[in-house]
Amino acid sequence: MPYALPGTVVGVAMILAWLKPIPLIHVRIYNTLWILLVAYIARYMAFGVRTISASLQQIHVSMEEAARISGATWLQTFRDIVIPLIATGLFASWFLVFIPTLRELAGGCNHLLDLHSAGEARYLAHALFIKQEDGSLAAAAGLPFALLRRRSREGALCGTLVQAARSMGVKALALELGGGIATFREDIELGVRSVLSLLARWGYLQKELLLPRTAPDKIYLRDERKFVRAGEEGAYYPGIEVGKMVEIGKRIGVWIPLGDFKPRATVAPESGTLVYSRIRCRSHKGDTLAMLLPVQRTKEAQEE
Repeated sequence: MPYALPGTVVGVAMILAWLKPIPLIHVRIYNTLWILLVAYIARYMAFGVRTISASLQQIHVSMEEAARISGATWLQTFRDIVIPLIATGLFASWFLVFIPTLRELAGGCNHLLDLHSAGEARYLAHALFIKQEDGSLAAAAGLPFALLRRRSREGALCGTLVQAARSMGVKALALELGGGIATFREDIELGVRSVLSLLARWGYLQKELLLPRTAPDKIYLRDERKFVRAGEEGAYYPGIEVGKMVEIGKRIGVWIPLGDFKPRATVAPESGTLVYSRIRCRSHKGDTLAMLLPVQRTKEAQEE
């Protein structure tokens, strides 16, 4: 419904509905920020309602009944049982409403945020930038590292959101969050805090929300990522937590090929930070199992 109903229709409806003062309290919200809030709630509420509804349907009624039998009140049941179980759905509904709303509010700005997951792996939260002079903007996100990347995952020079933004003359900053088939609470929290920090840095929110800038030695001006890929179909079991430093030759996981079912150690091809690790054990030939950022070339990249 939100896509079928043009924004112009909603805008005209808001004007006609709120042009006169609200009865009884005699308050006029027309030509104020409050009418924007009402308009966006009316336009995008369906996204949030449908997403949360799907999460609620997955909670069996026996969970609430067990809480009631144990003596919990309705409020305690909702707070301690329902809310934690639908937390992912709540974030997804917020996200589905926040992004299109932000896009409309900031239609003429020169910053672009691209939030997406890493599919079947966990990717250490980081910022991407496509022009060297945007490194400072990427550092403002306050994430563990920032990477200058001109190519898409498939190696193409076009096809990514940041490339599309670049072709339109937009100063693009992409913010990637790990996740996919699994949700990591700390990644979600860091992503939300990073977005709020950027809004605070641009003057939209209070300064207390600012995160420390990404360290200069964590801003990579070369895409030096080292990939560990599956040579054939099999199962991969990670052994090192994402974000940890590893030495060359150190085991980072175990690989079990379907050919002979003999476990083999997967080792780091180079010393560096593990920034990507596959979390789905079943892997096909060519799948990325792990990704590292070397440390010994960081200073060289900063000097160029």
